[in-house]
Amino acid sequence: MMLSRLIPLGTAAALSAFFVLSPLAAQEAASGAAALSPAEALKTRAEAMKALGGANRALAPLAAGQTVPAAALQTAAKTMSEEGDKLAALFPAGSSIADLPESYALPTIWSDPEGFSAALEKFRKAAHGLEEAAGGGDQAAINAAFAELRPTCGACHQTYRQPKN
Repeated sequence: MMLSRLIPLGTAAALSAFFVLSPLAAQEAASGAAALSPAEALKTRAEAMKALGGANRALAPLAAGQTVPAAALQTAAKTMSEEGDKLAALFPAGSSIADLPESYALPTIWSDPEGFSAALEKFRKAAHGLEEAAGGGDQAAINAAFAELRPTCGACHQTYRQPKN
């Protein structure tokens, strides 16, 4: 059956335009996440960032050229991957610092959705690369993957997050 018979032309055009013009919405739809209210997104986002921070702290010895025990490495890498996959859905309109004072999300996220989506995607790819390397056990590959992942956090925070006092 043709799509035009299932969805009226105007609706199909509007949906197409929405997803072409809204990289964040497209990522949210791809993740299968239900839309969250701004307050729910903020709470969930804070939990995700805490989990990412904990995983990053567990991986910190890698930056000093040390090793991380395999189980801790795999757990932290998996957390980075799984939380990274959820992030796009956690930034709905209305959840910036301008809307919710307890938020650290700068309005730049919504004024530069392509840049923000690209930063999220770079993080996601690097997190998945680390998870894959952690599963392989090759320390050189793990170190390289972590070296790729680590700057993605700071780059996003520098541009899209209000510094914490």
